[in-house]
Amino acid sequence: MMNIQLKDCKIFFSKAGIYLLLFALGLASSSHLTGSNILLLLDFLLFGLLGLNFIYLKKLKSYSIELDLMSQIQEDSGSPLELKSQTIIPLRGKLQLNWKRCNQKVSTMIDFLNFGGQWSISGDSMLLRGEYHLEDLLLEIEFPFPLFMMRGNYRVQSSLLVYPKDNQNDTLDAEYQKIYASNDNEFSHFRDYLVGDPVNLISWKEFARTDKLM
Repeated sequence: MMNIQLKDCKIFFSKAGIYLLLFALGLASSSHLTGSNILLLLDFLLFGLLGLNFIYLKKLKSYSIELDLMSQIQEDSGSPLELKSQTIIPLRGKLQLNWKRCNQKVSTMIDFLNFGGQWSISGDSMLLRGEYHLEDLLLEIEFPFPLFMMRGNYRVQSSLLVYPKDNQNDTLDAEYQKIYASNDNEFSHFRDYLVGDPVNLISWKEFARTDKLM
């Protein structure tokens, strides 16, 4: 479990925010020269929109997000994390998780939304089997309007084992399982030993090497 403090994030103008600010400044100049009340009112609304977005993100900086990273996950089974937060205001953003696998860098993207205390998470699945080491993650929040961006980089030390999907046990009947268990020469892949698995399928060589029942 990792606690991400949003107070460590910095707030930047987005491209849309810069364009809107320049437009509002130009509109302010035009309304001053023409004396138009309509242009002045529109300019006030634009600056109010910018101010509301900035104040909202400043308010978010007083909260934190709890990130629960899994230690094991099946390949192609979704995002390897859960999010929790004490915030009562809506929150939407994305996470970039930077892994290292076999000395190669791998990045996965996660989009998240918190509304009414309920979290919705979607993003990249872990497609390649193997052991991953998380080095850091990048948090970006653009909400409620994409005029400002809250960004923070966090160093994380975590490991993740992505093991093969075991599709066979979902379809095999009990009789076939019995025949399959009696065939010591049939090998598919290694996975963690689960309670109820046939004992004669345990790889004792792997146990001696890793101290794990496989």
